[in-house]
Amino acid sequence: MEVVLEVIDWILRITGLASIVIILINLFVKDCEYLSNVKIIANPTEDELNECKYYEEYCEEENLYENTLFIPLSCNVKVLKLYSIKISEKGKLKKDKLIKNFKNLEPYHGVLFNITRGCASPTYLLEWKIDYGYKGEEELYSNGFNGNEDNIVIKYSYGIISKIRKILMLK
Repeated sequence: MEVVLEVIDWILRITGLASIVIILINLFVKDCEYLSNVKIIANPTEDELNECKYYEEYCEEENLYENTLFIPLSCNVKVLKLYSIKISEKGKLKKDKLIKNFKNLEPYHGVLFNITRGCASPTYLLEWKIDYGYKGEEELYSNGFNGNEDNIVIKYSYGIISKIRKILMLK
């Protein structure tokens, strides 16, 4: 009987050590995740606008026919920022200046942006933060390839502190 208990003790020790090693590897290896908790719709129809319980309208330019709707579906967006984009000397896109800042957007509380999407070259950048410090961003531009400008699946990036917050369930 004592031998069986000793074998079980060693199995539990090895399993515990393996789970700690797996958690440590996961902390340092994975730095992004794809989620579908936010929807970005270019030129929304009335039905798509009615998906929102409420939406704020931000107008950058008057008498513009291009709209972009940002809808949080299953998350609280702590901060949503609209930036202008400039192209650096090396040809890379960089955030230029903060244009508008929105805070504490609840699910289905959308924001309708009345802004021009650049042809093939982005002119604006949406950046937002959700629970656990996850950060998503989307460049707004006209897609000349297939015309699909709507995004449903978004790539979120996060750091070590965000991973620890998720493990400890600290939103």
